[in-house]
Amino acid sequence: MLYDKDENCVHKATYKDFVILMDRSTNFNLYKQVFNEKNIPLNIQKDEKLNDSTIFVTITNLINVINSYYTKNFAKIFEYSFTSVARSFLFELSDQTIYEIITTCNWYQNKIYEQLKENIQSLSIKTLPEMIEELYTATNIYEKIIKIGNIKENMIILNHIKELAKEYGESANDSLSFYDFLNRIQKDDMPIRFSTEETDENSVTIMTIHKSKGLEYPICYFSGLSKKFNIRDVKERFLYDSTYGFLTPLKEEGIYTCFLKELIKQNYIKEEISEKIRLFYVAVTRAKEKMIFVLPNKEKEINTKIECRSLGDFLYMIWNHLKDFQTHINLDELNLTKDYLFDARKLEIEASNTQPIKVEELHFESKEEEQLKFSKNNIELNTKEDYQNIQLGLKMHEYLECIDFQNPKYEFIENKFLRKKIQNFIESDFIQENKNHKIQKEYEFIYEEKQKEYHGIIDLLIETPTKIMILDYKLNHLVDQSYLNQLSGYKTYIETKTNKPISLYLYSILSEEIIELEKEPSMV
Repeated sequence: MLYDKDENCVHKATYKDFVILMDRSTNFNLYKQVFNEKNIPLNIQKDEKLNDSTIFVTITNLINVINSYYTKNFAKIFEYSFTSVARSFLFELSDQTIYEIITTCNWYQNKIYEQLKENIQSLSIKTLPEMIEELYTATNIYEKIIKIGNIKENMIILNHIKELAKEYGESANDSLSFYDFLNRIQKDDMPIRFSTEETDENSVTIMTIHKSKGLEYPICYFSGLSKKFNIRDVKERFLYDSTYGFLTPLKEEGIYTCFLKELIKQNYIKEEISEKIRLFYVAVTRAKEKMIFVLPNKEKEINTKIECRSLGDFLYMIWNHLKDFQTHINLDELNLTKDYLFDARKLEIEASNTQPIKVEELHFESKEEEQLKFSKNNIELNTKEDYQNIQLGLKMHEYLECIDFQNPKYEFIENKFLRKKIQNFIESDFIQENKNHKIQKEYEFIYEEKQKEYHGIIDLLIETPTKIMILDYKLNHLVDQSYLNQLSGYKTYIETKTNKPISLYLYSILSEEIIELEKEPSMV
């Protein structure tokens, strides 16, 4: 029974009279899971980071897909975004469908393009807020978020993205730069936070101590008290102090700490503990009638505050100092197990089931595998020229993977040299004669033989009705034993998948030369 000072009466406690306070929100979702299992309404009040949500990642990638269609820039990052959007709750394409779209670069004849066609075609005349709103409508996102749950929270995130678009559109009405902005939020872990408070009027509330400032509840539970304070900074070898500046370890026949670091460490811990005491004071003054501390019931000899490393340690210290008051403290023993989801309903189900449960255990024999790759291992240091050539080769591989051999568009290749090289390759007799056959680019495979695992990526694989051709791109030199070994390994694997004859080719990007390998060296 609780006293209501506003109504000047006593009433039975309801869910809204309880609050759970913790110093961090790490386990809030776990509490939500347990409370749902027990059919107890729980109102979580915390600030979320925008980039932690699935729906934020999906919208970011969706904007990149739209931009890429508009700019014809189908680089590797586009494929990642396309795959993310295609597999998301918005489109739910199968992996086989996604694979076929990517390997054939069929970006325009698929479910995603058909649904977003109008947005793509009118992108240049839309403002950012209009584009975001139309994307939501075109994808039916408001109806589909039920598939991923947390509807209220995801609705808040969608509205927050629209607000960001409005704010960003005032300074730069550009979807390309807006994508870069959202991508930075995600990758750089930018602390853009938003509130996801639920509004169930009669529910238990769980929140951090910081968020509880200024609020009061009749009954307060204090949980997570055994969590250790975060003092990892003082364990680092290099420290910074406003008084002493940067502190580095001593190096003299080994690495040692210095006395200044120990002083700073002690001061840091004192300040941290003082801050936690102030936080703990905020926590305990939230309770109007009753406080319940959830803490292991054990004796712990702590006599001074400098020894405390958790909020629970403050209570142990008080317990040791206030022996005379221990008789007034009620210690409830709780017989808890780790299986917190195992409740009475499940026990009743098991009791009614008289059939014994059959348990079959699977035992797998472990073995050590050696991982090998077919490509050449380079153990030498690269010169600046070598590095530039490597980057050139990687860029060529990326463009050749993305471009459509049947209907090539070269506008997205900014580098004129690379554009000309790629155009010459596609217009070569070899490609023109085979462009209408089945083509697979960057064909990756892994197979095991004699407890050795082989990994390879075939640059270009062409299948005709009568044969299979494997072509590997090289920057310049084509006469190298390692290249022969590499292609021989590719052939060995492909022979396990087909009975067709296989031809091996090397293509020099710089000299624009294609050669067919006649002899097949043994794989090493």
